[in-house]
Amino acid sequence: MYELVIFDLDGTLVDTLPDLAAAVNYALLENGFPSIPLERVSRGIGDGAEQLIYRCLPEDFIRSQKSGLSPLATQTINLFLEHYTENCTRLSRPFPGVEQSLHMLSEISLAVLTNKPLAATMRILNELGLASYFSEVLGGDGPWGKKPDPGGLQHLRRKAHSTPETTLLVGDGWQDLQVARNDGVRFLCFQGGYGSSAPELAGYTPAFATFSELPGLIRSLSPTVKPTEDTAPGEKG
Repeated sequence: MYELVIFDLDGTLVDTLPDLAAAVNYALLENGFPSIPLERVSRGIGDGAEQLIYRCLPEDFIRSQKSGLSPLATQTINLFLEHYTENCTRLSRPFPGVEQSLHMLSEISLAVLTNKPLAATMRILNELGLASYFSEVLGGDGPWGKKPDPGGLQHLRRKAHSTPETTLLVGDGWQDLQVARNDGVRFLCFQGGYGSSAPELAGYTPAFATFSELPGLIRSLSPTVKPTEDTAPGEKG
């Protein structure tokens, strides 16, 4: 049995897309940019607030930027963060079966590692009734860097006294896969998330489609198997 299971948040534990999209479009419209569809917001999720807004800005505006972020782009990011933190649980909900699965895994140390700022992360976990399941929660604005930087993952392992071989990371995006590989930790892919259609995750195993599968799947996986032995098309098994 694994000693530590670490979860991504957006698109893994919680469907946060509706509130993210609402806050993105609020910030865009308030700064004179056009609103964008849900699908485009979804494609921008995974690397933190700054990258999300950057990917949602009009392409002609991005091309006009000489170097770095303009004051208008920075203002849009700041307004997004302010509005989102205050409204991040209006429409967001755990994916079906999440709470039941976390309860069934309560004998294992559980943690959250996300690129989302910690304030919004804790508000979501607390208001959706999930916070009590996790011994540690790290946001992307802390001192350990954002995924795929392994600093946060390594910090969580040290806190739990867990080795790479006895740690499992559950997520839906290429950032989750890469941070697991960067620290020698096994990755388990949630196929119902926002990033699971990324080329890096096409055909990836081990994977699960619904949270009702998760407790049994975790118990069936050997903690002695390294993540380099997991396979995706084009890799040698």
